[in-house]
Amino acid sequence: MHQSPDSQPPKKDPGAPIPYTEFVSLCGAMMASTALAIDIVLPAMLIIGLALGMADPNSAQWIITAYVVPYAAGQLLFGPLSDRYGRRFSMLLGMMIYALGSFATVFATGFTMLLIARGLAGFGAASSRVATIATVRDCYSGRNMASVMSIIMMVFMLVPLIAPLLGQILNDLVGWQAIFAFMGLFGLSLFAWVALRLPETLQEENRQPLTYIGVSGAFRTVISNKPSLCYALATAIFFGSLFGFINSAPQIYLGIYDTGAWFPIAFSLGAAFIAFASLLNSRLVQRLGMSRLSHIALMVFITIAALLAAAAWTFEGVNVFVFTIGISMMLFCFGFIGTNFNALAMEPLGAQAGMASAVFGFLQMGIAGVVGAAIGQMFDGTIIPLMSGYIICGFISLGFVLLAESGKLFGVGEEYR
Repeated sequence: MHQSPDSQPPKKDPGAPIPYTEFVSLCGAMMASTALAIDIVLPAMLIIGLALGMADPNSAQWIITAYVVPYAAGQLLFGPLSDRYGRRFSMLLGMMIYALGSFATVFATGFTMLLIARGLAGFGAASSRVATIATVRDCYSGRNMASVMSIIMMVFMLVPLIAPLLGQILNDLVGWQAIFAFMGLFGLSLFAWVALRLPETLQEENRQPLTYIGVSGAFRTVISNKPSLCYALATAIFFGSLFGFINSAPQIYLGIYDTGAWFPIAFSLGAAFIAFASLLNSRLVQRLGMSRLSHIALMVFITIAALLAAAAWTFEGVNVFVFTIGISMMLFCFGFIGTNFNALAMEPLGAQAGMASAVFGFLQMGIAGVVGAAIGQMFDGTIIPLMSGYIICGFISLGFVLLAESGKLFGVGEEYR
């Protein structure tokens, strides 16, 4: 049952513990550690697979999946740690593991060893999502949180803008091992930034006991909140379509369209659209609300995917210009959907912010990783499997939103639960 703002007057948010610009920059960089780990590898992914003995191009996609699945699972550990020992401790521990896993990848002599090292880095990076979102929730709530998360997302999207090009340069000049060395240095830099500048945001009275009863109780509280769980699942399925694109992007741009050195630029265009949408969202969400913006964006996303799929079927393919613009427009929708869905999921669960972030992150990234891998493995030399996956994911996400909102869409004020 939704409650009006008047029935529960909102408390004043404490705000950022360090200067606001530095706060959103640090949180954006923490969140971007995973975007870096994924996007910087894309230009060299097929080369790495061949160098380590993988003849099937689709097998190279496991370089992404091997990172994403431990990243999802690790959040179930870092969530309780974050609620018990604080956000700062969780960030520092995770970034150290992330750096060690990245450096270990440099010395991989076989594909299996590389996947294990990637999994270690992904496991450590889980802390960056859990602790960062919990830190923001400690400082902001409601539409303020959605607005701050939009700015963080804009900072976060700077990495996908430059990571593919950086990965290509490192691979061409030094070799693919340099890509993972750079990731390790990035992790150490974040460790130092948090250690030197970020104070703890979790108050002593809000710390949760690290016991089975305490953790299981918080877990039950999180998953029993219907609107929160439904929005988390909607985000998970929607993210799955994004991972389907990431997995398939090298084969689409380098295989179907033969873009060569232009691949990083074509891929980065989508990231630019997400960044622009995130900026707009931070300005519009205070006036229009999280629900209305995200619901409209989801409907537009499904429509564009259906149009691209129809064009691919009808004309036996679409050219690279049409595909890139269509994908970029769908990623523009992502800038309104991902941030607002996450904020809507987290809004009722401030007392269990760390556990909520962990459970939702586990569900979202775990499901998204599996869905994305399934879409990627269906690649058949056309864009039809990708577009079909987008349509299916879009409608499933819409179904979960309808469950969360009791069948009502495009509302204003639903954020107050």
